[in-house]
Parts: sequence; C-alpha cells; structure tokens
Amino acid sequence: RQLSIGDTSVKVEVKGDQDMLGGAVNEMVDTLRDAAEQADVITSGNFNADITPRGPKDRLGIALQSMTQMLRTIAETCQQLATGDTSVKVERKGDSDILGKAINEMVDTLRDAAEQADVIAKGDLDANITPRGEKDRLGIALQEMTQMLRENAQERDRQRWHEEGQTHLSDQV
Repeated sequence: RQLSIGDTSVKVEVKGDQDMLGGAVNEMVDTLRDAAEQADVITSGNFNADITPRGPKDRLGIALQSMTQMLRTIAETCQQLATGDTSVKVERKGDSDILGKAINEMVDTLRDAAEQADVIAKGDLDANITPRGEKDRLGIALQEMTQMLRENAQERDRQRWHEEGQTHLSDQV
C-alpha cells in the first residue's frame, strides 16, 4: 500500500531464499527510489548528472536519461545565446516540443533585433523597425532610437541648410 502512494522507503520482509516475489518487490522499490533521486537531481538544475538506465527495458531510466540530455542541450544553447551567438537553434523533438519552440522563437527575436541594430549602425535610418508586441522592450527601444536619430539628422540638415544659406547671402551682399 505505501509503495502505491509513492513511499519508496518501504521494504517487504523477504521470507527466506525462495521468496522471489518479496525480493522482486524490494528490487522494484530500489529502482523507483533511484529514479526518484535522479529526478530530484534533474529538477535541481543539474543536467550533468549521470543518468544510467538499469537495462534496455528500463523505460523510466531511459526517459530520465533522454530528458536530461535534452535539457543539457537546451541549457548549452541558452548559454551560447547569452554570449551573443544568435546562430544557435534547438533541434525540436516534434510539434509538441513547446520548450524547443520557445527557445527558437527567442533566438529568432534576438537575431532580428541584432540585424535591425546592424542596419541602424550602418546609417540606414529609413529602416522600418517593427516591435514584436507591446512588451518587446528591445524592439521598442530600437524603434525609438531610430526615430530619434532620424529627427536629429533632419535637424542637423536644417541647421546646415540654414548656415549654408546665410553664408551664400553674405557672399552675395
């Protein structure tokens, strides 16, 4: 009963060397306890944990190993992204892989912002900066910066025109 509610601290009393059922239940409890400990390691954020299935039919161990590898790969991708590498992508495990999808969308957003910043840095103030939404702080900041640079360039052009016009009038008088 205790095992059925998740208590892996229980042991069945083995009634002699011939009690194969009791021994098998205790092995199952040990396996479940090991899996729970491995899951605790994973949930603590340690994706470098060595998760080793007990054999080719250990579905839980194989699933934990696969999950850990996937999370390790995503963590490595995020670390690369954090250093500015926007060429990275996560290989999605399928259409239901929402974490992979979210990471890839984040990469795309940052890559788009970097490309827009490059355009602005090269002096193209006619670039159309379109934030992805009302909470896109980076996109909004790039849009506002571009607008401010346009206004400053227009003001500089007006001042230059005014100065050149005064110089031209002075020369004619």
